[in-house]
Amino acid sequence: MAQAKTRLHGFQYIGKDIHVLAQKRSSRGMLLHSHDYFELEILLEGQGKMELNSVPYELKSGSVYFLTPADFHEVTLSEGSKLWNISFDESVLHANQLEHLFSCNQAFRRVNTTVLRKLDAASQLLSEEIDPLRQKLLVEYLLRAADIWQDEEDPLPPIRRAVLYVETFFRENPTLSDVAAHVGLSPSYFGNQFRKETGETYVAYLNRCKVNCAAMLLQNGKSVTEACFESGFGSLSGFRYVFRQKIGMPPKDYGAEYRKEDGAYASEVN
Repeated sequence: MAQAKTRLHGFQYIGKDIHVLAQKRSSRGMLLHSHDYFELEILLEGQGKMELNSVPYELKSGSVYFLTPADFHEVTLSEGSKLWNISFDESVLHANQLEHLFSCNQAFRRVNTTVLRKLDAASQLLSEEIDPLRQKLLVEYLLRAADIWQDEEDPLPPIRRAVLYVETFFRENPTLSDVAAHVGLSPSYFGNQFRKETGETYVAYLNRCKVNCAAMLLQNGKSVTEACFESGFGSLSGFRYVFRQKIGMPPKDYGAEYRKEDGAYASEVN
């Protein structure tokens, strides 16, 4: 089973004070990883395989896939494959666009030759563009052309914006006050409204995001210690307590049980 890589950070990968990066690459393989920015990849030539959140996909020319900061994936491509890798942070899009991207349940698709040519041309323009407004417009065009999202006119209410923020930055452990300030509400009012609209306290929701992340890491072969700290927990004892509370079993048992079930399934298939 592949081991997950360290989480990639935009300031290192995209660049400091840079919000969009478009690169055309030849054959590329990446072990299981996640990142704190958004990523759109467009396979122009070649074939391969990908696992996105533990779901396998076959890749070929015209495959397009989109990842949020909450996703994990691993890619293996044949020699000579060519693709566009487009990375950007949340500042490029407005809140309701981000909400749609996080709720999108069709992050993988294949496009026809005509659409692929358009995506290739727009990606080339983006790779050469330095004006922030034009970069933003090109990113929006690419996401529309790939049918990743469509515009929504109504602005997001504060609690939905807060949920979006938590789902993006849960590994950094934002406090209730941090998120309240982000959406322009007082901490006490925000805490009451958050519980009223989500059915959970802020801390419970934050922990659920981290536990879901840790469970996925355990499914993909991470150790309990790695899953603990890479999902945003500050201590093993706290992680074990919260994980058992949410999942119903200790993280060590969960990882072993998942690998056992996964191995049994593989045997049946083979």
